[in-house]
Amino acid sequence: MKSHIIEIDHSVEVPEDGLLLGNGDLSCSFLQRPGCLVWRLGKGDVWDRRVAYELDPKPAHIDELTRGIRDERWCCGPYGGEVKALNGAADPERMREICRGVPPSHLTRGYPCPKPAGELLLHYPPGMDGMRITQKLNIERAELEAVCRWPNGVALAVKAFIAPKNNLLAVCWRLTGYDRRRAMGEAYVPPVYFTLRRTADRPPAEYAAEYESARKPIFPAFRLGGEPMQPPTVEQLSRGRYYIEQHLPPEPTYPDGFRCGITPAGDGTGVTPWPDSPRIAALDFIPEPGTAAGELAVAVETGASRDELREKLRRLLPLSIAAEAKANRRAARRFWERSGISIPGDPLAEEAWYANLHARRIACRRGKLPPGLAFPSTVGDYSLWHGDFHMNYNFQQPFYGDYAANQPEIGDSYFEAMKPMLQMGKLIAERYYRSSGAFIQLSGYPLLAQDDLLGCAPMGRMVYATGWAGHQYLWRYQYTRDRKFLREEGYPVLKLLAQFYLDFLKEEPDGRFHAFPSNQGEDGFTGNPEAYRDLPQILLHIRFALTAAEYAAAELDADPEFRALCRDRIDRLADMKQCASVPRRAVDNWEDVTEAIDEQSNRTRPWSEVLGPRGDLFPPEFLGFDGNIRQFADPEPPAYADPDFYTCRWYAGKLPSVWLIELRNRCYRAGRDWKHIRGMLAKWRMPNGLLRAMAPAMYGFMGAYTESTGIVAPLQETLLEGYGEVIRVFPHAPPSWGDVSFRQLRAAGGFLVSAERRKGRVRRVTVKAVADGGGTVKLADPFGRRQVFSSNLPAERSNGIFQAKLRKNQVWELVCR
Repeated sequence: MKSHIIEIDHSVEVPEDGLLLGNGDLSCSFLQRPGCLVWRLGKGDVWDRRVAYELDPKPAHIDELTRGIRDERWCCGPYGGEVKALNGAADPERMREICRGVPPSHLTRGYPCPKPAGELLLHYPPGMDGMRITQKLNIERAELEAVCRWPNGVALAVKAFIAPKNNLLAVCWRLTGYDRRRAMGEAYVPPVYFTLRRTADRPPAEYAAEYESARKPIFPAFRLGGEPMQPPTVEQLSRGRYYIEQHLPPEPTYPDGFRCGITPAGDGTGVTPWPDSPRIAALDFIPEPGTAAGELAVAVETGASRDELREKLRRLLPLSIAAEAKANRRAARRFWERSGISIPGDPLAEEAWYANLHARRIACRRGKLPPGLAFPSTVGDYSLWHGDFHMNYNFQQPFYGDYAANQPEIGDSYFEAMKPMLQMGKLIAERYYRSSGAFIQLSGYPLLAQDDLLGCAPMGRMVYATGWAGHQYLWRYQYTRDRKFLREEGYPVLKLLAQFYLDFLKEEPDGRFHAFPSNQGEDGFTGNPEAYRDLPQILLHIRFALTAAEYAAAELDADPEFRALCRDRIDRLADMKQCASVPRRAVDNWEDVTEAIDEQSNRTRPWSEVLGPRGDLFPPEFLGFDGNIRQFADPEPPAYADPDFYTCRWYAGKLPSVWLIELRNRCYRAGRDWKHIRGMLAKWRMPNGLLRAMAPAMYGFMGAYTESTGIVAPLQETLLEGYGEVIRVFPHAPPSWGDVSFRQLRAAGGFLVSAERRKGRVRRVTVKAVADGGGTVKLADPFGRRQVFSSNLPAERSNGIFQAKLRKNQVWELVCR
């Protein structure tokens, strides 16, 4: 197996740029500070889950919103600011409470938010100048190596990995060329020693002031207040053994608080606690005098009680570093044997796929809580947008490519995050919509919600996220044909989402079912009621959610009455209305905006223009965010080629979705467009191979954002289009990629596909059925008029399609010489 190495030949100063290790639960980012190497630790479930409900007004009820939009004709921007009612407001204060964009607690409290778990520091010999460092990550071995060299001949080499199942970070080190006579100071100062620490959070106001002073203030200044978490403490694990405990505050999810603990593994020899400090809890590990090489493992665990936490840590202490190293290499090899790509003609494209899929692996794993906006080892004391589960593509986008990459254990972590979203969603549906099912809020956290956490308009009353949240459940079944999953997990959730929409839709005298009121995207209110009726994004997601639930029920032969109800609503769903977007800035003349809306409010488009090549089950987000993509067109250079398009200047986070929209709507032309995509990949690439989501000049260094790892999906779809009934190989691979190949990418229906293209021609395609019961595969002819050979099944073309019925684990190979 070819090795992919990410190499950095300079120091890394911020966690988001550092090389990443992890096992899908515990992760770390490797960086450097003066005098030390740093492994910054993160774990997906380490959150301050406090919510300041007492600061927020009562969430908006659908009746209030309906009256405000229809009768009083509210006007406001999407994020707060000036609010007015064109017809006058019966309760102006309540109108302002509702139309504030986000509730006060979001702006004035730093929590809820994710927290780093701690740091391991390796202190190297002090008093030597001119250190140069080379650091490498071997992706296929999941190992990190770094070598520090000084002009005086001293060298320090380190290797590190995180065990695949047990939450252990292991570090091996060796010092050469060091002469103790060069040491500074009379007392014994070891040339290499370790500190394991957790630093207390700064007060939110102090953190916000520092953040504001270090960036361009594009947002209103943080007004964060509230009390930080209590400082970490050093606790005794057993006689002579210590660990650092961070007690996360009590709240309804964990009434007694939640705890994160870190401790050196082994027998405890050489570990000493720091004296009591109000800011830092730390343990030093000091090797014996004269030691020039050694190893250290750090255990990281979480628990709802101190006893649970201690028991988890004790189980990790006796584990062997050598045994865990072998297990790590085996696990990494198994992972990368599942799929791979080769693009020798353009290493940047190949490296982007491997680096970003590696990042997905280190942070996501079935049964473990995935990160929100940022990777856990890269977050600060507090986070922009509270590091939330942001449900208008930011959270979903990273998962788009997992099943096609044949890595379902990564994709399945999505469902862990959805558990708290569904809990809150049921509460919102019942309290504020008089509805059954679940309303998926735009923003959520891994906690037991006591009320709607967003609750304000316009941002918190958009109904499209409900349908958007369901696509991963449908894809999981389509790509694996796992009926057990569909029966036990997928269909129950799809049904909940559809039930909300069935209650939300209202039949009107025309006999059609209409969606009112809801804005879409991130639009505000204009004062025109018709601007919030039957919007494209809303109806597309409603139609998708109803169709997905009907499809899942039919696959299980379940709920015939529910299926009939879904079908009736689909058949009688209103046509969409196009509308102008609301300016996302202060508006001086709302009447001008209202006139612009009035001009377009009655334009409709038939469903046939927007449903896409997969029909009703085609995820709406790939039709364009407003359902207005030009289907099967050959447009002018696409949006990302425009130097004034926002993704080129300040934000690359949406690039994966924009690219997928172009790919799935046949608007992408590889020969024309790849150079623009490639330019963005090169521009936004971080030292560790990930893509920076937002420009640091505007947003500062805020952590490595997970949304950019979604680039895996469109890269794969240039090689394999496997989401429809017909599989296509190399549909969008540009000629500049040369001899390109891929192995075991997954197509819908449960097929693993491998293919190779040499000298511009497809030479070989292999398909393996892995779903229970096998299935019928349809392959668009990639060979042209050339003769095709198959060793085990007929290779006959019909209307440009090869077709074969495969049993489970049967392989079908087509070769063209």
